[in-house]
Amino acid sequence: MKRSVIKVLLVILLIFLPVILHQTYRWMTALPDQITIAAGHPEGRYYSMAVQLKDLLEEQLGTKVKIIQTKGSLENLELLRSGKADLGFYQPGTEYVLKDFQGEPDKAKVSKQD
Repeated sequence: MKRSVIKVLLVILLIFLPVILHQTYRWMTALPDQITIAAGHPEGRYYSMAVQLKDLLEEQLGTKVKIIQTKGSLENLELLRSGKADLGFYQPGTEYVLKDFQGEPDKAKVSKQD
């Protein structure tokens, strides 16, 4: 009697284990309900790229996408680092400006553009 109960429990475990593992995998790799993109000014290139990405993500993945209007690369990077945006566009080197800039820029280091 005891052996038959153990066999039944073992069979049940073997049947349900793949289902449990599959559901756990799906839960751990699921996309968020909403993705937030830091995108710059509405008339800028980043914003138009964000709109195209939004359309693609909503169509292909069925995920809601929110676009945040920002002042540009620095703000996009700050939003990414703070976790307020999931995706964002920024120029390479922006992280150095964000890290090194404190207060007013050194006028000797800033070249004047005409």
